[in-house]
Amino acid sequence: MKFDGALQKFVTASLCPSRSVVTLRHDSRIDGDDHMIYFIDEEPAYIMRVTKPFALRPYSGLELQTRDIAIRRLVQEEYQARGLPCDHISYTIATQLLAEDKEYAASLETRLSGACLELAHVTPATVKGFVDLMATMKAIDISTLEARLGISIPSRDFPDLRQLRASAIEAWTRLVRQGHISAADYGDGVDDLIERKTALIDQIGDRTPRNVLLHADIKDLHILVDAESGRITGILDWADASIGNPAEDISGLVLCVGAELATKIAQEVGYDSHEIMQGIVKARCERVLRLEEVITGADTESPLEWRKRQLAVALL
Repeated sequence: MKFDGALQKFVTASLCPSRSVVTLRHDSRIDGDDHMIYFIDEEPAYIMRVTKPFALRPYSGLELQTRDIAIRRLVQEEYQARGLPCDHISYTIATQLLAEDKEYAASLETRLSGACLELAHVTPATVKGFVDLMATMKAIDISTLEARLGISIPSRDFPDLRQLRASAIEAWTRLVRQGHISAADYGDGVDDLIERKTALIDQIGDRTPRNVLLHADIKDLHILVDAESGRITGILDWADASIGNPAEDISGLVLCVGAELATKIAQEVGYDSHEIMQGIVKARCERVLRLEEVITGADTESPLEWRKRQLAVALL
């Protein structure tokens, strides 16, 4: 990377001024769409995050970094105000702008430990961690949020669920016809399974949803847990945090723990049946579409087995 020298100086000045050189390891497999992650061999308790250009992002990397840090700090404060530990959300200890166009900005973060939820079992401790997260986010007053943080927070549109469902049913039909989905995967009645699993859309009322602060990218890859207890030890990637329909994050819960536990969590937090059903329908429909994207080659980054596993969990 063209900023290697600047990154070296940034890390040594911030973490280990007695060293002239540190070993930075970039693993592209864990990069996000709009950021890169570097490990620091000499300081394993920290990572470095560097924003990068992303065509679909209507704001600079610096703005992304500023908002990401501010929201994490806010959520940490809200956890503490509720008497809850917040060490599962990383702290930023230093930042540096790397380019005049403001697309590349580096930050040093505390490194969170734990096993990725996709490789671990969900336990009562995991469920409690999700309840704490959702309750904390729901309680934040969004009417004063931008004034409190001194920055703008983007709004997130929620999809038209009927249109999304129609697209998912068409995709499911193609996948069944092509043999990518079969009774061996989901049992008898596979042909119309997605229709039946999303039929609850007819129970969702037509009304204006409430808005809350969202993480907006909850999924198994972004949740770290203690391998033995299942306690959540890390909530990663707050880059998409925004204001919108709580069904967005409920949808993410469905991908992590299935619809039954997601419903239990959302009910405990105080969300109603309409918001919960919206989240379930969204999760199930989108996972069908994401699986087809991998199979057709439209998505060349996501592993096929991971997409299949996500769909299976969403259909539970």
